[in-house]
Amino acid sequence: MSEFAQGRSGFTRRAALLAGAGVVVGAAALAAGAGRARAADGVLRIAHPVFDMDWSPLRGGGAHQRQTSLWWASPMYFDENNEIHPYVFTSWTPNDDLTVWTFAIDPKAVFSDGSKITAADVKGSFELAAMPSTKHQRVNQVLAGVVGYDAVTGGGAMEMEGIATPDEATVVITLTQPDPIFFMRLANHLVPIVKASEARDDNGEEVTEWWSPESGGVSSGPFKLVELDLDGGFLAFEVNENFFGPKPKLSRVEIRTVEDAVTATALLKKGEFDAHTELVTSTIAQDLGADFAKGPIIPTSRHFWLDASKKPMDDPKVRQALIMAIDRDGLMKASFPDGPHEKADQILNSVPGVDPAFEPYPFDPEGAKKLLSESSYGGPERLPKLMMVGISSPANEAAAQYMAEQWRKNLGITAVEMKPQQTAIRAPIRPTSRSSATTSARGCRTP
Repeated sequence: MSEFAQGRSGFTRRAALLAGAGVVVGAAALAAGAGRARAADGVLRIAHPVFDMDWSPLRGGGAHQRQTSLWWASPMYFDENNEIHPYVFTSWTPNDDLTVWTFAIDPKAVFSDGSKITAADVKGSFELAAMPSTKHQRVNQVLAGVVGYDAVTGGGAMEMEGIATPDEATVVITLTQPDPIFFMRLANHLVPIVKASEARDDNGEEVTEWWSPESGGVSSGPFKLVELDLDGGFLAFEVNENFFGPKPKLSRVEIRTVEDAVTATALLKKGEFDAHTELVTSTIAQDLGADFAKGPIIPTSRHFWLDASKKPMDDPKVRQALIMAIDRDGLMKASFPDGPHEKADQILNSVPGVDPAFEPYPFDPEGAKKLLSESSYGGPERLPKLMMVGISSPANEAAAQYMAEQWRKNLGITAVEMKPQQTAIRAPIRPTSRSSATTSARGCRTP
């Protein structure tokens, strides 16, 4: 077993992120909001912020992605100390030039129906995630370097020629170029291991709702899905009795949709829920205690998009002026006065358009005024009304109000309107929550 197979001392997920690895999910922890979760009756009750109508583990994003580790096993995983551990794979060994990696599957690894997890399942999981019809949001962060990846994502092939299965317990992956941290790219739940024969049809496409209990729903993680009501926003998981890892301490996990963050907070305080998938309020620490939101640092972001196709964002100087007029330290304080979030500037991701030399614009009110005066609009008087949509959560509302006040104070802009629904109007400014290569946490950069 090589030093890579042993978890290479000192080379952690944090180091990979600083090197621009782009692996941006945790392994098995719930999202912020599970810090003090206690389920005395063995049942963990989680409030979920949206009505997710698709719980496939192969989407690579969305609120439900944060719960993937409940019922799906990943190749490897990182713990809360950023140390890598075996999971489906027990070892990972590169060749001398780091272009070929050999992975050994745990002989005890089985699905919830008791069938073995084989090399064919791993290969099929990776290839299904890369199929264009699967619409996986982040598969490139994991598999873009594999020989044959482009052919599959481009719709020209069903298989990656760089993934070989010499036997049912071994997977050999050939890369287009050396990658010393390729094994780390697999150590997450972006592309978990599914039963390929159940999830893929004869054309290599994903079978509709193959993961549901009604369709057989074979899973690979510590729990299995036993109840599903998409319209009612309810899911229930019970222990996978065939799980090959440590036995879960919980007997059941229930997830119920509660769209309103204020209502969810009240229910958490009353003890009707134990955790929340992603609770975004400015007063989370005040309402539920600082310990509630504690946990490993997750490099993610909450940011506002500037739509360059809409006026006045079609002018680069207007965009830059709006950004430079905002004090991002003050923005974070307004959004989360007591934490738990911390300000970041750029979360490096292996996505098209990432700029490794990115430097955030400084907070410079005078420079912002100058840019606005030099723009095609000549100043604040001729700007059309700035529409901000998707301002629906308490934290987003606090951030939007702070930004509007900064624009009024530093640029003289007073015509700003906020709407809760993104679908109500296609506006030039939209908040969102996701890992980002082109914006800063609670900040912006010119597209």
